[in-house]
Amino acid sequence: MTTETAQERITPQWLLARGWYITEAAKAIGRDPSHVRRVLIGDRESKTITELLRALPEKQLTGQRG
Repeated sequence: MTTETAQERITPQWLLARGWYITEAAKAIGRDPSHVRRVLIGDRESKTITELLRALPEKQLTGQRG
C-alpha cells in the first residue's frame, strides 16, 4: 500500500500569503515574472519553478510595492 502526501497547490494567493509578490519571487529565483505567473495560475507546468518557489523563505510584506 502506497501513501502519497498531497502538497498544497501553489497559487498567486499562496505566494502573497508567504510575503512575496510575483515579480520579487521571480527575481529571487532567477526566472521571468510572466512565466512564473503562468505557472502559478496553471497555464504552464514547471516542476523546477514550483520547487524553487516552495523553497523561498516566508517574509513580512513591507508597505506597497514599487
